Amino acid sequence: MTEQELQDAQRRISKSKTGVRSGVVKHDVDTRPIAADRGSATPRQVGPRSSALPVPNPASSPTIQIFFVPGRLPGANDIIRKHHMVYSRLKTQWGTTIAQCIRAAKIKCVGYCRIEFQWQEPNDNRDDDNVIFAQKFVLDALRDTRIIPDDRRKYIYSLTHRVSVWPGNPGVHVTVIPMCVEV
Repeated sequence: MTEQELQDAQRRISKSKTGVRSGVVKHDVDTRPIAADRGSATPRQVGPRSSALPVPNPASSPTIQIFFVPGRLPGANDIIRKHHMVYSRLKTQWGTTIAQCIRAAKIKCVGYCRIEFQWQEPNDNRDDDNVIFAQKFVLDALRDTRIIPDDRRKYIYSLTHRVSVWPGNPGVHVTVIPMCVEV
């Protein structure tokens, strides 16, 4: 998804009647095989990384679904070298918050998918690897709300992260893109 498409989706979402900054944006998903590998006569198909059969996508039509989680999510430095209950408490609190954002956006169940994260930080104080640590909370919330069957590679084709500075509105835009896999 290009920056222009992301900005257009954000504008459409922010104009929703409910006032919640979340929603579903429909786009066609390319189901054609990936271009042929060098020297190979047959094209390489999109499929899971494991040897298991692909999980069919339960969505009737492939749609790109976007939701926004407001606030600065905890990073690795907020948890490392702390008591184990600090992590447990943060995971429970943020899991509940993220699940509410998912339900408000009416995200539908998908099987095999690609997930993109657009992290918006209030400043440049945290390293990117510290910021994207919070993907664990988001993936667990997607699993707990049964949007994805599990957060293993069997069900997630790829994770993409972009980190940018946006002082007025920290948080993360999560895009769930179903992958159509031909068996």
